[in-house]
Amino acid sequence: MAEHSGNRMVREATGAGLFYPEAPGALVEALRALFEASPDPAPGALAILSPHGGFAFSGRLSALAWKAAKKRRVSTVLIVAPLHGADESRIWIPEAAEFQTPIGDIGTDLPLLREIESCGTVFEESDIPHLLEHAIEVQLPFMHTLFPGARVAPLLVGSPSPAVYSSLVSALDLVVAERLDELLVVASTDLASVARGKDAGRMAADASALALDRLRRRDAGDLAAPDDGAGPCGATLLAALVASRVLDGARFETLGTGDSAGASAGPELRAETEGDSIVSYAACAWYPERAAPA
Repeated sequence: MAEHSGNRMVREATGAGLFYPEAPGALVEALRALFEASPDPAPGALAILSPHGGFAFSGRLSALAWKAAKKRRVSTVLIVAPLHGADESRIWIPEAAEFQTPIGDIGTDLPLLREIESCGTVFEESDIPHLLEHAIEVQLPFMHTLFPGARVAPLLVGSPSPAVYSSLVSALDLVVAERLDELLVVASTDLASVARGKDAGRMAADASALALDRLRRRDAGDLAAPDDGAGPCGATLLAALVASRVLDGARFETLGTGDSAGASAGPELRAETEGDSIVSYAACAWYPERAAPA
């Protein structure tokens, strides 16, 4: 964590150089290439699902998801992401006034976060989980490019519990649903992760298809507790989102899918994940009912 003049705390870009290019020029070029490589979905989405792998693995799908929100006037982007490996049932709100990216810092919507914090006892202010987690950070270059004047409201969701789920639904219903004219909701999550081995690719694809079907049907119960444990890493936040008033009357679309095995990563990056797992990704969007397809 760094500190600006006036004691303004800034969450450093700890994933730069690991998940995406660190040099500003290289990052701008990578974003340009990703946006150009993805098709143009219908604009105007009120909420999107964007994966949080490295740019080489899921950047094309992230660009596709973010493009679905174009042509909206957005003052704040609420990004909800899982805290990987969390052993506490909490939802962490940052204290930092800004989130750093190599192409410019993004201001935090602290007043909105304070309202969200009042919606349950599981919300906790701490910069430490945010400093350690990449799932929000990898979304910020896309946000800065398409909505350069917007502020970010980042939430990290810990291990599942009824209190975490109900508190997040309450925050979405009471605070977020009232601001959809100026607020974009981003669910930062991958869809499935399966250990490499026989039929791992098929199993990851099946788990991904099941999660997408549950999103389409707004099946919060099965999203929150997938039968085989191979569901989205952000299962709790997705379940809360589909159960909330935020998506009432919204039309769901799967914009694109992929996985880490078929990604266009370089040989050195592929080697790091080859013996690990296959991760499946998707770009999705929820459109207001009035929005017409492109």
